[in-house]
Amino acid sequence: MFRFSAALLTVVIVVGQLVQTISGNEPLKEFGEDFVGHWVGESTLPDDMPSIGKKGEKVTGHSSVRWILGRKAVEGNWRAGNLSAKWVAVWDAADKEIRVYGVTSQGDISVSRMSKNGDKWIWDTSGVSVDGKQRSAFEEMTISDNGSTHTYHITNRMEDGKKLPDFKVTWKRVSVSSIPQKALKEMEYRVGKWQSTEFIDGEKQSTPGFEVTEWTPGKHSINVRSSWVENNIPLQGSAIVGWDSEKKQLVEHWFVSDGANISFCYDIHKEKNTWIGTFKYVDSQGRIFEGSSVVKIKNNNEWTWDASWIENGATKTRRSENRRAK
Repeated sequence: MFRFSAALLTVVIVVGQLVQTISGNEPLKEFGEDFVGHWVGESTLPDDMPSIGKKGEKVTGHSSVRWILGRKAVEGNWRAGNLSAKWVAVWDAADKEIRVYGVTSQGDISVSRMSKNGDKWIWDTSGVSVDGKQRSAFEEMTISDNGSTHTYHITNRMEDGKKLPDFKVTWKRVSVSSIPQKALKEMEYRVGKWQSTEFIDGEKQSTPGFEVTEWTPGKHSINVRSSWVENNIPLQGSAIVGWDSEKKQLVEHWFVSDGANISFCYDIHKEKNTWIGTFKYVDSQGRIFEGSSVVKIKNNNEWTWDASWIENGATKTRRSENRRAK
């Protein structure tokens, strides 16, 4: 998608019918999850590329991708050298595939047909340069580093029947905020599906709990959805976890189906693989309880949570032992 080649372009012509028919489309949703964000890319030019650079030069590009039109399309912008481009990805309901339409600042246009094979996105691109030359290319993009690196292998580049050299482009996801990398790494660990064993005041609960955690768009915070049973009462809750740049802490805000809400503040620097913090619990009647909370990461697939507070003169505890689920 983001390429250092005036031959591989992107176009903003989005037919209204396409936009109207992609609601709820899973391939486009997956596309957005993989690409939305901010990126910095590097490549060594395999040949002269007007407005970008000369053959052999190492160039750096910048890209920004976002959802638009009520998440019915994905829009991207990139710049390398003096060349910039805009593209829009939509779902083609007739051909059952993603199409990417775009244009560059010098007037080149293209259309890409998209498919995914495992962790690789495949781009089949054709276009026309500003001076009328027919261009095409095939791209295979591999995702690595938990979605933070996109590596493009661009082959079969053709211009008016002449084959052009293959080349590679690597894009790295970057944060546009001041969120520390450690905080992002700690949140990234939680992403996935989890099954938990719950303990209330030391007593093991017979029914397991479940949690699904996902990145929010832009990958600056995580969204948690959880269900569990507490003293035979089934509960559900949802939370947002993110970085508080004023407090220099991870904060976690929960809303529970019984009407309670809970706010956690964690220091992630005091102890390795440990979140140490406090919480404020407000029940459905407005009563407030405050206590301590500790999250410990045991390994890549296990973590625990322990909390304690004083209620009516007695110490209350909660514990959750979590294992990554398939």
